[in-house]
Amino acid sequence: MEEQQTHRGVRDAFAPPSQQPYGDTAARIAKEPRPAPAPRAPLLENDPFGEDAAPDDDGLASTRATTGSLVIVNTGVMAVNQVTVEAKHWIQHSDRVLFLGSDPVTERWIQALNNNVESLNRLETSDEIVERTLDHMRGGLAVCLAFHERSALSTEVSRRAIEQSRADGFAAAVVPGVSALDCLFADLGLGLSSGGCRIYGTEAFVERGRPDLSSALVLFLSDDSPLSELLALLRPSYGEEQRAVLYEPARYAVLEPVVRRCTIGDIGEADLAQFSILYIPAKDADG
Repeated sequence: MEEQQTHRGVRDAFAPPSQQPYGDTAARIAKEPRPAPAPRAPLLENDPFGEDAAPDDDGLASTRATTGSLVIVNTGVMAVNQVTVEAKHWIQHSDRVLFLGSDPVTERWIQALNNNVESLNRLETSDEIVERTLDHMRGGLAVCLAFHERSALSTEVSRRAIEQSRADGFAAAVVPGVSALDCLFADLGLGLSSGGCRIYGTEAFVERGRPDLSSALVLFLSDDSPLSELLALLRPSYGEEQRAVLYEPARYAVLEPVVRRCTIGDIGEADLAQFSILYIPAKDADG
């Protein structure tokens, strides 16, 4: 049988352990020389990876891979502290790291790991972000797209970037990371294996219009959440005395998470606007 090849930029979930880019194998793959790319026109004016560009300190411009790839990583909710070992590996060893998020501490930390970091925060739409990512891959780069925190935009960009990359013939993968949902479960000490849990964005939940009172409910709130419609749905369904938790995870190690325990009858639109997650246990359940 023909030996399966491991691409430097993307792990292969179906490859044998000896070919997975983890640990010693990851270090070996990262150190292996890569062929010089075929000549191409610069992607942008003054593009540092254009064919006439001089190599940087680590010789990246003359040794990058000839086949583009994409790995998407999530740097967690708490700045720097929640980056996984796997995500850090891809940030360190990718040809180009694209960063999208609101935390300058995490962005500076990424810049210390890799000399070739570009912020995408100036771009306003998912179309622009996906196209910029594909531009680098078409130039033969192993790209790491790093998101800080969860947002509607990052979810849409991740889905579209993976779909378009694979449609264009590039290897692409998503590396799991610590999410606000993980923080919620840890900080509240939730055990949901028996009763289950339903997770929605607020708009999708309101459109569905049929709460399942037998399982716990997690609602992700955002600036454009239909808050008045949400309260109009929750109050008659659960009752004013139903217990709930408004939650905001800690963004930095020096901070504590914000946990407000209340009843649905106590919650107003202004309260919801200050938090990112609303948790409601199953009706008549403990916790």
